[in-house]
Order: sequence, then structure tokens, then C-alpha cells
Amino acid sequence: MGSSWLDVLDVWGERVLRGRFAQQFAALFYKNVLVAWRSRRTTAIRLLAPFLFLLLALVVALALNANNALQERFVATPNAAPEAIASIPSCHEDLHIGFSKPCIDFVYSPNNDTTVNRIVQAIMATNEPPIPADKVLGFTSRRAAEEHLGAHPDGALGALHFSRSGERALSYIVQANTTVKYFKGSFQDPTLFFAMPMVNAAARELTRHHLAANPNSKAGAASGAGAAGLVWAPRLAKFPHPSLQSSSLLGQVLSSFIFASLMFGFVTQMSNLVSEKQAGLRLALRNMGMLDSAYWASWMAFDAVITLLTALLLVLFGMALQFGYFIKNDFGLLLMLFWLFGLAMTSYSYVLSVMVKKSQAAVYLGFAVFIVGWVFQTVIFVARLPYRADTYYSETNVWGRVFFWVFALFPWNPLTKGILDFNEATLAATDPGLRWHQQYSYCTYRPNPADQPEYDPREEFRSYDCVFPLWQAYLTLTLQWAGYWALAAYLNNVLPNEVGTRRPWWYLLSRSYWRPRPADRVAALRRVVQEEAAGTAMPPPCSAPVDDDVAAEQDRMRALLAQRIGDEASALPGGGSSHHSTSSSSAAAPPAYAAELYGLRKVFKAPSVTFAAAGASLNACVRCQGPEGRRAVPLRDFWAVAGSWLGIPEGQLFCLLGPNGAGKTTTINCLTGVLPFSGGDALIYGTSISGEGGLDAVRPLMGVCPQFDVLWGELTGREHLAIAGHIKGLRFSTVRREAEELLGRVKLGHAAAVRSGSYSGGMKRRLSVALALLGDPKIVYLDEPTTGMDPISRRYVWDIIQAAKPGRAIVLTTHSMEEADILGDRIGIMARGRLQALGSSIRLKQRFGSGYQLTVHIAMPRNMSYSSLAAAEQQSVAARMARVKAFFRSGLGVEPLDEGRSLLQYLVTREAEGALVGFLQQLEAQAGQLGVCDVQCSLASLEEVFLTIAKRAELEAAAQAGNSLVPVEAPDGGRELLVPLGEEEVMHPSGDGRSYRVKWAQDDAGRLVVLDVTLAQQQQQQQQQQQVLRPQAQQQQRQRLIHSNSLDSAPVGDT
Repeated sequence: MGSSWLDVLDVWGERVLRGRFAQQFAALFYKNVLVAWRSRRTTAIRLLAPFLFLLLALVVALALNANNALQERFVATPNAAPEAIASIPSCHEDLHIGFSKPCIDFVYSPNNDTTVNRIVQAIMATNEPPIPADKVLGFTSRRAAEEHLGAHPDGALGALHFSRSGERALSYIVQANTTVKYFKGSFQDPTLFFAMPMVNAAARELTRHHLAANPNSKAGAASGAGAAGLVWAPRLAKFPHPSLQSSSLLGQVLSSFIFASLMFGFVTQMSNLVSEKQAGLRLALRNMGMLDSAYWASWMAFDAVITLLTALLLVLFGMALQFGYFIKNDFGLLLMLFWLFGLAMTSYSYVLSVMVKKSQAAVYLGFAVFIVGWVFQTVIFVARLPYRADTYYSETNVWGRVFFWVFALFPWNPLTKGILDFNEATLAATDPGLRWHQQYSYCTYRPNPADQPEYDPREEFRSYDCVFPLWQAYLTLTLQWAGYWALAAYLNNVLPNEVGTRRPWWYLLSRSYWRPRPADRVAALRRVVQEEAAGTAMPPPCSAPVDDDVAAEQDRMRALLAQRIGDEASALPGGGSSHHSTSSSSAAAPPAYAAELYGLRKVFKAPSVTFAAAGASLNACVRCQGPEGRRAVPLRDFWAVAGSWLGIPEGQLFCLLGPNGAGKTTTINCLTGVLPFSGGDALIYGTSISGEGGLDAVRPLMGVCPQFDVLWGELTGREHLAIAGHIKGLRFSTVRREAEELLGRVKLGHAAAVRSGSYSGGMKRRLSVALALLGDPKIVYLDEPTTGMDPISRRYVWDIIQAAKPGRAIVLTTHSMEEADILGDRIGIMARGRLQALGSSIRLKQRFGSGYQLTVHIAMPRNMSYSSLAAAEQQSVAARMARVKAFFRSGLGVEPLDEGRSLLQYLVTREAEGALVGFLQQLEAQAGQLGVCDVQCSLASLEEVFLTIAKRAELEAAAQAGNSLVPVEAPDGGRELLVPLGEEEVMHPSGDGRSYRVKWAQDDAGRLVVLDVTLAQQQQQQQQQQQVLRPQAQQQQRQRLIHSNSLDSAPVGDT
């Protein structure tokens, strides 16, 4: 049932998803969905972030409402009831003083006036409760009282100052702090707490004083009993007012939480993009033939769906939490604002992702953008800039519109303006909010009241002091979405990519970009000839002679180049001919080469000297000539590939060896289009890859296994192959079949449905090999394919590679000499960017090996170990070894390279190869007489050949650069030794006859380094000690080897 369903889906895909872009878009979109689904925790957090942030906003809103309920200005007062005025409180009742601080209730002035003192005493006596005398302090003047208050903050509730204007007129001023005091959720209104009681008491006692001094006045007669009968009971009623509606606080809090919920996806998306780039996944897809347009379109489609879901959930969660903001405003208006903001921020994340190389840096940058956006929001809410109408339409302030357009560049500003408008439309309980049809009309600028039409605020919201309505915010966000998306695609091409390559800034004006076509082969090859003739983009000449086999290959390729362009005179610069070429080579038909390299070159330019580095560069020039003739080499261009002439026939596996930095991976990167080459050209099945059109044409023919595994940890092996198959343009009906077949061939059938993140290192390498072989490519590049594999898995992969050779060419790089020896039909060894040797494994061993290695085993009596023999028997074995040594000395003139108690090792140089056959025949004939039980003969190993060639290249490069002296410390102290590179014996510079033995080694990059320096006499003593005292473990190992190869009829006695 499942298979039939997939078959129907394949048929539908072939009918609907026609064309390269459509198929790749569908595969990449499917990949994004799978990765998001497998990362369910991250995806769920991204989608549920609106609910979490709105829940926090609800908590903050409830706290603000509870806080505001304690303040009268936020409480509606339609009908205020009159209230009695309280007595003057104790200073200890003040929220900021309490009972822990010393204080007084009030101060007064002047205290040298009898009437004033009498009135103050009456205020103190008639207060409820009476004020103690030590709680009131008098001063002679107001200035003195204020100085006391300034010196004792929170030392008194206030002051009462009297003044006279004539003998009988007495007036007063109450001085108090009018700041509202808060403490642990409590509010204290200073007017009601102290100012009104003080005014009430002062007015009461001043009136009584006046009545007492004027009993016959009209006021005294009205009171009936004068001052004693005065009834004083004023009441205070608050003025009716609605609750204060403020959008600045709640609106800013809600805006920040909405912005944070939408920005969470922004940070996640940018991190995902940078992670793909950092891991090399985008580069690997491009090597498969992926279109950049399909890549960006698939991400945008996926993010559009995610941002739509986020915006939808944000609105629904807001309505579920009963925010009036979400309930009253139109659903479509809110959804459109949040979705367009998400799309604009998605494009903005694409722009930033192009500029960032590390995923961790992307996360930090995302949070920095959130902080910047929050600061902009604060400016908009607090100062209403740049959306204040009086600033925007000001004829004198030109900066108003400048800031307006600057703010319009960033998506969070239109979002904030929209949130602010939605918030103002729902401030009061009776506000109706904004409707869909009002997005154009609610926001206008009409400063003249006569021009403002009347409307019912309970039915609709309008603002006549407004700029930038919602429809302009929508338009701005849409333009930002498209603009930043286009900018990201442009910067992705003009900024350095993962490997440092980029297009020119004017690439959009190039016709080859819009209509890529393979370069004309003849024209491209003619440029190779012209480059060589002109000497442009050529590496420094190499003084060392070129190897004969490499030179012969160059001549063949030059002859083929001449035949390709129809000009045999151009086969070599100047129309000459090499002594390796034959007269018939150019006339013969071109061989069936899968890859043809014509002087392929790649140079990495030295970095330009900046102002910051100018001083360092000048200092380096001053130090170029050092002591003892040593020179520091200045920074210069690095030739990774210095002119490779090579043909790789179809059906052949070409193995490329070399130390790190030799140019192997760079060569593959040039052939696969990852790096543009600096000169020369290459043909893949007759198509030049010097341009985008050629690379686009040959990528379906290529399969690439990169040096490091480039896999999505969330995808299974089967899904990797399916997606790669659709990127390569395979038919829907064949992708699943080939995927299953390849998984079986690389022994991953049992793990086909397991995520690659759970694979071992060897399993990942096998999956990478399967990806390279997907689609039956005609040429396969395998860059160290068996790295990290166990021996069994390595053998599996070797069998797969061997079986894949017919009908295609395979280019293999490796550090395993065994792998190269087994798989390589032809082996090339690179060093210093040049091809140093070329040929089959046998050919290389014959030409560059030190010769033949002979291992002779002496027969043991009774097949026993040497240590178990009696003294006489041991002497017999020693006598046999002496006869064998004499036989080799007389026959070949060689001494043992190494020897044990029953084993001898000889090295027969190539000069003595002619006599080796006859000598071995004599040795076989006299084996019984000599006491020889086994003889092993082998060529030099491929590893020895590799080290020899790498060492030779290093010496040649050092000699050419003038860096042939290496400073080392003498082992016996004294002066520093300057040892010529590769020299194994050097004399002391003092001329006293002391000589030193130098032991060299090679690092990972093939460079020669000094391993050890010893005195010649000391080394001789060490060799003598090694001859006398050999480790017991080594002896036992050799004895086991003798027993395993001994002859049953070996002679025992002496002759």
C-alpha cells in the first residue's frame, strides 16, 4: 500500500514539477520541512513563543492594572462624595520616614512673633491627637527654616510660614513635598496627607485668632459665641473625572512582547542559514547542480508558512487571553501586520546571514538586532518620532522627514507604528478599535479643527494628528520583504562565499549570468595557448628538471591541445616539440579522456597591505636580510596548483597523492567548480569548465565525495539520497530505486531510516560515497573517501569503487598508501602545487624506490627459539649468519641493513638489479649449505616512494627560494649550527673537526624538519650499543616470523 502511494506521488511529481527549478524547489522545501519536523522542540518553541510572551504580557498588564487601581488618576470618579479633612499626621506616618528615623511634624517661621507663636500653639493643641512640643520647630525667618529642611531631608513633613502686610494683616504659606510616595504597593498623596490638613488647621486657628481679637466684627456676630463658638467642619470633594488612559506604558510593554515573539523566529532562521553555510551543505548542493534561485525560493516559501503560522497563533492567543487589543481590532489587519513583519524580518535575516560565517555569531547578532529594535520602539513610544505630524510636516525642521525615511528602512519601525495605532484605537472600554475598511482613512493630518469632520468615537476611531497609516506600513513592509530578499541574493554573489570566491559587483549586467552557455571549446583552449605565450598568470619557474613521465604526459596533452584547436604548431610554446613527443601523437585520434587538464593553475593572492599593516610590512622589509646570510621570505602569492597537464581516461581510477597543502583538494575544487582556476583550462567530457555555463552543463555528469562529511544530522540516509537525486534532476520514478540500491551497496540498508546524526564516522563516509555515485555520474571525485573507516568498512568501499570504474573515470585523493596501491590504475604524486611523479604503482616503485629489500631467515635447530638453544647450537647459528654475510658480500657487495640473531635484512640498490636474478638463483641452490630457510624479496613500498618525492620537492623549493639553511642548536653547546636543508652530516663552523649527524623528518605538509642532532662519535657508540643490546621483544617477534616460514627439512649440522 505504501509503495503504491509513493508510486502515485512520483507520477504526480513528474507531471506537475516539470523543469529543473520546480524539482529542486520541491526537494529543498521538503528538506526544510523534514529538518523542522525532526527538530520538533525548536519548531514548537518557535510557534509557541507568541503564547509565552503574551502570557508574560498578561502578567505585566495585570500588575499594571493592580498598581493603577491604587492611584486616583487611573480610577474613574463620576460622582465624588465629600470627605472630612483629616488632622495633621505624625511625621512617623510618612512612608519614607517611618518610625526608625528621627523627625518633626512641621517647622514654622517666624518664632519671634507673639501672634504667630500663639497661633502655632493653638494648632498643636487642637490637633487630634495634640502635637507634642518637641515635634514642632520654629525659626526666625523662612530662609532659616528652608536651610534646616535642606540639611535634613525627610526630617519634617512640611513648613508653615507667616508674614505680615501691615499691623493687623497676617497671611501664611504652607510648604510641602508634592511628590507621590510609593512603598510596597502603597501610595501616599502629599496633598491629602499633609498639605490639606495643614492648610485647614492654619485657616481655622487664624480665623479664631481674628474672632478673638475682633469680637464685635460681623464674623464674630455671625458665629454667635465668638471664637469659642466657631464651628469649623470643612469637607473635601474630588472633582469628577474619567480614568486616565495612557498608551505609553501598556502599549510599550505589549509592543515589546509582540516584537520579541516575532523576533524569536528571526534568530532561529538566521542561525539555520549560517549553520548550513558553515557546514558546507550549501556548497555541496551547489556541486550537485543546485540553482541559487531554487535554494532561496525554498527557504522563503518555508519561512512564509512558518511566519504565517506564527502571526496567526499570535492573534489567536491574544484573543484567547482576552486582550482588548486583539479582540476589538480587526483580525485581518492584525494578521497582515504581523505576517508582513515576519516576512520582512525573514529577508533581513537572509541579508545578515550572508555576512556571518559562524552560527554562534549569528545568534549573538540576532539578539543585538532585538536590542536595537527595542531601542527604536522606545523612541517611537516616548517621543512619537519620527511619526509626529508636526515634525513631519514642519517647514523649518528638515530632519523630521530624514528620520522618517531612515526609520522606514528597518522592519520593526512600521510594526511599532501599527501596534501604536491599534493600541490607541482600544484605550478606553468604549473604544471600537480599527476595522479593515479604515486602514486608509483613520489616520490623517488636519490641524485646523474646522476641517475635522465630526464622528462618534464609540463607533469608529480617527486621528487628525497622524501620519503613516496602516496601509503605508503594509506597503513599507512588503517593499522591505522584496528589497532585502533581492539584496541578500545579490550579496550572496558579490561577497566571499565559504571558500572565499565571489562574483564581480556588476555581474547582473553580464549576459553570461542570465543566459549561461558553455564556452566555445576551441576559443577556450586558444586562450590557454595565448596565456602561455604571453606568460600571464604563470607560476614562478621551477629550476628542477621535470620527471620524464610527467614531461611525457605534458607533451601528450600539449599535442592533444594542438589537435583540439587544429593548430599543431601551438602544441608547445614557440611551436617547438619536446623530445618525449612522437611524430604520430598529434595525428592519432584523441583518446577517450573523461577529464583533460591543460596547464591548470590556481593561485591564492597575498593579502593587500592595509594601513594597519604598513608598519609591520616596513619592519619586515628591514629584517629581510638576517644574520649569517639568512633571509626572511616576504609574504607572496601561494600557487596551490602550478600548471597541471594531465589526461584522465574513462574507465580508469586516477589516484592523487601528496602531503597536506600539495594541491590535491584544490585541484578537485577547481574541477568541480568550487574554486575558479587562475589560468589554464579543463575539459570534462569535451566541455570547457572555464565559465558558469560549462560548469552547469557538466555538473549532472559529476559525483563528489568531499573531504569532510557534509550531511544534515536530522535526515536519514534514504532522505539524503532522495533529496540529492532530485537536486541532480533524476526522474521521480528512479530516485527511490537508486537510493535503495546504493544504500545496499555501501552496507547501509539496515540504517536507511536512521538519522545520519546517529551514524558512526565510517557510516557517514559510506553515505558520502553513495551520494557521489548517485545518478550514475560519468566522473567521480573522491576526496579521502575512507577516512575514519574501520578495516571491514574500508574493504566494502574499495569493492564499491572497483565495481564503479567501468564506464566512468574516478579521481581519488588519499593519505593511505595501501589504498592507492590497491585501487590506483595510475598514481600522481603532487608536492608544492606541481605534479612530481606519474605512473602505475609498480612504475613508481621501480623509478623512485631505493631498490629491492631482501630478508633472509636462518634455520633454527629443532625449530626452537634462539634463547632456548644450547650454547653450541647458538654458535652454529652465528656461523651460518657469517657464511650468509660473506655470500652477499661476494655476490652483491652489500652489507646487512639490519640484523637479528637469526635474521638479516639487505637493501639492493637499483644499480645492482642486473645481478640480482643470478644471485638469487645461486642463493636458492646453496640454501641448504648456507643454512637459509626462507628468503623474501620485495620492492620498496609506495610510502617510501611518496616520502622520497616529497623530500625532493621540498629541497628543490627551498633551494629556489634561497631558504636552504636551517638553524639548529649544537648538542654540545656553543655556536648555532646552520644546516643545509636535507644534509645528514655537517661540520662545526669553528673548523675544529667536530661533525654532527642530522636526522630529518617530514611534517604533515611535507616540510623537512630537524628531528635530532648528535655528534658523529656519539652516534657511532649508539649504533654499537644497538648491535649488542637489542630489545627482547623485537627478537621474539622475528623468531615467530622464522617459525611461520621455516622449512621442515632445514639442515641442522655444520658443513
